[in-house]
Amino acid sequence: MIDLLMVVDELLAANAGARQAIREACPQIDLAPFDMSALQNEYLDLFSRDVQVVRLDESDDQGTATVQLGSRLPLAHLHFQKQQGRWIYVPGETTPELVGRLREIARAWDRLTLVVSQRSHTPEEIMHEYRLRIQPKLRLE
Repeated sequence: MIDLLMVVDELLAANAGARQAIREACPQIDLAPFDMSALQNEYLDLFSRDVQVVRLDESDDQGTATVQLGSRLPLAHLHFQKQQGRWIYVPGETTPELVGRLREIARAWDRLTLVVSQRSHTPEEIMHEYRLRIQPKLRLE
């Protein structure tokens, strides 16, 4: 879980840097297609930016929080265990492939930032770089 939190931070920082470089290289371009900030509510469960508790259930030393992460459906179920009188979050499994994939996407955003920050670009050139460097990494394989 810690690796996932760290790589999402890396990815969001790389994405913010790329959007800033794009804005400077092509002020007229719409930045919305390049925004990955929605990841703050993906994969992070309890650590998502927008967590709304819908229901809490307790049974002895086990607990479940039913939450909505951002505007996402279906609702998520977060598991807790009581240890020494305190509730401890029990994260679900995180696949190592996901951490690796997100790290690749962060590096791709960094490479796009380098290319874009070299000079001014047209919106078409920016989109070409995006399709070349970012889009292939976003596809599920």
